[in-house]
This record gives sequence, C-alpha cells and structure tokens, in this order.
Amino acid sequence: MSALHRLALGLSLGTVAFGCQPAAEPQGGEPGADTPGTAGDIVLGVAGPFTGESAQFGFQIEKGVAIALAEINGAGGINGRQVRIVQVDDEGLPNVAGTVARQLAQNPEVLAVVGHFNSRCSLTGIEIYKEAGLVMLSPASTNSTLCRANRPWAFRNIFNDEFQGQTLANYIHGVLGLQTAAVIYENDDYGRGLKDHFLARARELGLQVVAEQAYDSTTADFTPLVRTAINANPQIIVMSGLYTQAARIAQATRELGSSLPLIGGDGVFSEEYMNLAGAAAEGTLVTTPFLFELAGDRAASFMAEYERRYPGVQPDAWAALAYDAVKILCEAIERRGAGRTAIREHLESINSPETAYQGLTGNTYFNADGDCLRPIQVAQVQGGHFGPAPRQFEGVGPATAGQASE
Repeated sequence: MSALHRLALGLSLGTVAFGCQPAAEPQGGEPGADTPGTAGDIVLGVAGPFTGESAQFGFQIEKGVAIALAEINGAGGINGRQVRIVQVDDEGLPNVAGTVARQLAQNPEVLAVVGHFNSRCSLTGIEIYKEAGLVMLSPASTNSTLCRANRPWAFRNIFNDEFQGQTLANYIHGVLGLQTAAVIYENDDYGRGLKDHFLARARELGLQVVAEQAYDSTTADFTPLVRTAINANPQIIVMSGLYTQAARIAQATRELGSSLPLIGGDGVFSEEYMNLAGAAAEGTLVTTPFLFELAGDRAASFMAEYERRYPGVQPDAWAALAYDAVKILCEAIERRGAGRTAIREHLESINSPETAYQGLTGNTYFNADGDCLRPIQVAQVQGGHFGPAPRQFEGVGPATAGQASE
C-alpha cells in the first residue's frame, strides 16, 4: 500500500462523519425493521477491495466516498447529524466478502452498504444483507442476476452485463465494422457473464466469434491463450475480465507480434491497466459508465477537488459512482428517515426519469429489479491514458446501443 493510499485511508476512516438522520436498529427479528432515532451519527458501510489484485478500484471508491462525506458534513450534515463510515476490505475474494458482510449486517448502527466492487463479492454479500434487511447499493458490480435475484435489497447505480455485453458486440460490429472476434475471459461471475451476453448478441448480429479462451486467477502465462486466439484469425480480441489479467493479455498479444485491436469491459477501466501493460495498452478500447471528459461543469469541479486532495492522482468512474452512491443513500435518509427499510423504500421510489437522483454521473433511477438504466461510453488508451474514443454511443438501451456519434 502506497503512502498516499495510507494517508487517504486515514482521512476516509477518520471522523469524516456526515449527517443524515435518525439511526434505526432492526428489532423483533424482522429484517429491516426500523426504530427511528434522533441522535448520534448516521453510519453507512463501505465494502470493497482495498487490498489485493483489485485494490486500485477500491482506492478510487474510497476517495469518492471521502469527498461525498466531506461535502455533506461541511454543509452542516443532515438534520444536524453527521455520517461516518465503517469501511471493510473484502480483498476482492468471495470468502472474505462473506466475513465482512456479516460484520456490517450484524452492526445495528449500519443503515446501508455502498459496495461491493467485484460481482463475485456482491453475490456473496447480498445473501447476508438481505437476511438482515440491509440495502446494498453497488457502484460497480455488473453481474446480470445480482439485483433481479435478490430483490428487494440489492441495487446498483451502474449498468449490468447483459447491456454491456450487447453493447460490446454492437460497437465491434456496428461501429468498428468488424466481422470476427476472439474472446479471452476470466472464468468467474463477472468474466463469464459478460462473455455470455456478448456471445448472445454477436450471434444475433452475425458477428462470428472464432475463439473462446478461459483463464482463472491462478493463470500466470497468457501466451498460449493469446496465441490460440490469434491463430483463429479474428479482427479483434475481446477481454472479459479485470485490468490485471487484461494487461498480461495485451503484453502477450504485442510480444507475439500481433497488432490486433483490443477491447474490454469496464473491469479493464483503470489507470493501473496502463501502468501494468505499458506500451502494449496503447489503443485499447474499453466500455465505461462515465468519462469526466464527456461530462459538464459539475464533473470538472469534482475533478478539481479530487486532484486538490490527492495530488498526482486522477479520479475515474469508480470514484464518481461511489460518490453518487453515498449521496443517494443520504438523500434517502433525509427524506424517509434513518432506517434500513426506509432507505429501501426510497430507492424503490426512484423509478423513472422524473424521480431520478440528479448526480455527478447523470440521472440515476432504478427499474423493478433494482437495476440502473445508464448509457455506456467508450474510452480508449491514448498517450498512456484513457480518454474518450473518437466515436460514442447514443441512447440508453440495447436497441440503441449500436448507434454511434462522431
């Protein structure tokens, strides 16, 4: 962990309390039962990978949460009460996620959870949260079944992999005009899910997938997988996994002498991808929920504040989505009261463009499954950094995901 990371962790775990309303405690064994309170801090849980292979994602989430708390507490809190965070590290591992989820669920002060990041961790955590009647609002987990299968306690303010997989296929076929692709995917909930939805849409479009290669977290040498993919003569390689392994795929591709374009899902969207892959990352395309460069003045103000607090570091989509997630939960507490069920009921009421939360990342509202309808943007590595790809999508749903603008 870097000195900057340790410093920022201390800041976000300190008394960056932030005010929302009365703390409620479950009672009588009823999941989510609320007992209104009027004093003391409001407590929210934050769960994510603050160490381990996905730690860069957790780093960004941590910073977005800290800025949201500082803003609200600096303005006097909500109803005179401060909010503080109980932050837990799931290390990106499902077994650890189960342990820390129990810690949050069994703490009667914790009113809702921002997290987790990895789909495999959210899928584990939500089984515990829903038994305790505790809302989980994930700013990052995209597994398609997560919210639908765990109503009414699971929500997310990011798209799901059904939409993302379709969008990847639409972009490759409809925007790039390519006819063949190879897929290299991580054999976990996120990698398989994104790959499966990509394949389904590819079949509908007539986009031929000439190779499918799987790896897991123990895979060290990606050269054989990449060689097999290249030998199948695709026009592009799709990476369905996280940035650490994607960097190795990119390096292996270039070391084998191939100039094939690379495209990945949101799990590749991290500055650490470029740090690990080096020059091999150049030109990589990635789907993402948010790009600061395509947003407005509010995003510019957030970026300036972030860079003031954390010199030499730039915010990304995960900081922005975590920031919005905290603000959404606090709005719920302000309007409905500080109780687990009250928070859930408010999130369920944010169900249309008219009732949407107007946040840093745009308007957020949830469908009946707890999923968020959010457009996808496309980033590209240019000069060692992610920036907007030359052509972007218009529209929100699968029917329009193949339409591009220049």
